[in-house]
Amino acid sequence: MITNNTFRLIPEIRINEVYRGIDYQGRHALILKFEEIEPKLDFQTALIRSTLAKDGEGSRLSLTLESEDEPAIEIFEIFVDDLTNALKRSQSEEELIEKLGKRFIYWTALFAKKRAMNQNAKWVQGVWGELYFLHTVLSEKIGKENAVKSWIGPQRGNQDFHTENRIFEVKTKSLNKPTVKISNENQLSQGMYLAVLHVNRSSEVSEEAQTLYELIQRIAQEIREEPLLRKFQQDLLELGLFPFENAKEYDSIAFICKRIDYFRTDAEFPFIDAANIPAAVPQYQYLLNLADVEKFKKEETWVFSVDGEVGKGKLPEEFHQEIPMENQNIENWDDF
Repeated sequence: MITNNTFRLIPEIRINEVYRGIDYQGRHALILKFEEIEPKLDFQTALIRSTLAKDGEGSRLSLTLESEDEPAIEIFEIFVDDLTNALKRSQSEEELIEKLGKRFIYWTALFAKKRAMNQNAKWVQGVWGELYFLHTVLSEKIGKENAVKSWIGPQRGNQDFHTENRIFEVKTKSLNKPTVKISNENQLSQGMYLAVLHVNRSSEVSEEAQTLYELIQRIAQEIREEPLLRKFQQDLLELGLFPFENAKEYDSIAFICKRIDYFRTDAEFPFIDAANIPAAVPQYQYLLNLADVEKFKKEETWVFSVDGEVGKGKLPEEFHQEIPMENQNIENWDDF
């Protein structure tokens, strides 16, 4: 057993002994002990590196943080919490190693991304709209915890929010634009809501306007539970917006939301159903004219009433999600 008192056992992971703490060199570390199987895993990034050691009791995989910067420490804490969530339900050492390997693939790809610098205003507007909807609408209607859990847009879910019994795709548009862009074959489906935010771009000095950084800070300050904050931080890390100060790059862009329209996609709603598209057309985009779907508009009070439920969705059981690798490139996010 590890005797260094700077390490503590993670009790959520029961099948193997896993410890987090600070090693003898003063580095933040995660240590996993294996008794039966030697893990054939390696994790080498500029920020976190793994080493494998053997002793008479089995093998020990150490993951150490190679930086003492505060932002790096925050990212390492997100990394450790993500692994803990992924591994805690493992029923065997073999299953634990398999899950650990999948999370290594995810994090290797995430660290390999070049953080998208100076994204265009359209990208900022899309992310701003999702965060505004989370902060202003969902937090009030279903509570902050469920609102943050329901946000799956950063992990490239088909839609932006999956609550317990409603699904929302959020589109953010300028007031004078008559259309919204549906940018993949699964963004709209029957039995969900299209939420359209009508916004004005404004100066950051306007009292009404909010920047991306201001929205992020307000949401984070209202999150009381540490695991929930880690989930929010990891979502922003996917977008290149964690540490939070990264969002200050866009402080010259601020928005005011004038109104939100809700459209229920029932059986008559005019969207292109992926089930009816030939296999020879693997991907497509199209514009939706909002004037032509006016009859599907619903009031917000109705949307969040019992009548507005569209069948039971499912909040994620864990704060991490297994996302196909081809969906993990934020550089392809040219539309929200």
